[in-house]
Amino acid sequence: MLRTKIFFLIFIISFSIGAFVYLEYGLDIKNVNNLPRFSSTWYMGEGKEYEPILKYLINDHNNNVQLQTTFNFKQISDVNLLYLQMIDQNNNNTFYHILELTNDYTIKSYNNDEIKPHLQIINDTIFSKRDMDKNIKYLIHNSSWGHTFVGKLTPRLKVMNDIFDFYFGKLNIFKINYKIGMQYNGFFIVDNLPIPIRAQYYDINGNSLYDYELLSFNIQYFPLSNLYEFNNQLENVSTSQVNLHHK
Repeated sequence: MLRTKIFFLIFIISFSIGAFVYLEYGLDIKNVNNLPRFSSTWYMGEGKEYEPILKYLINDHNNNVQLQTTFNFKQISDVNLLYLQMIDQNNNNTFYHILELTNDYTIKSYNNDEIKPHLQIINDTIFSKRDMDKNIKYLIHNSSWGHTFVGKLTPRLKVMNDIFDFYFGKLNIFKINYKIGMQYNGFFIVDNLPIPIRAQYYDINGNSLYDYELLSFNIQYFPLSNLYEFNNQLENVSTSQVNLHHK
């Protein structure tokens, strides 16, 4: 009788642990290599201490604006600074600014009316917190990232590991996405880069809202271990060559 109770207790404990892991991480408990202790983590701002220089192309389809934007992350006396260059591809206007970032990586208030619309685009795209939070997240293939809100819908975000072909080479990336209608919304992240490196978003009717993609990068003090192949000739990609729907 005592042995039966012990076995029953072990079963209940094992079942509870398995249910917790599945519900929290979306994992198969049999695949112990996927458990968090073996996995990388990511959060907004991770890797900023390496002071990366990241060049993006951002397409805001609502406002018909295309920005080529270069971010250089700096940290001085515990203050997160962003050295920013923006080129409006519609009129070739170029803006240079040094901005302060909040602790959860949004651009602090700014008073310059000339650049305000462009900074708002950056805050609403690359620095958007729509599908992220301030907490450290595990990068686990086929796991849950949590939920997001699309009108009255609350789709679950899913993490998928893949190798993606960028203009500068191939990266081992993590896709965080969900399906809306016939399209997938989501973004790509890489371990030790502080912001997402690619995204594509649609509204519930399938209309494209915005997309962006990393064109080139420079990390002086940190060899990006997730880089599989690199083409030095693509350091300065012409935006006229770029079509973010090519993959």
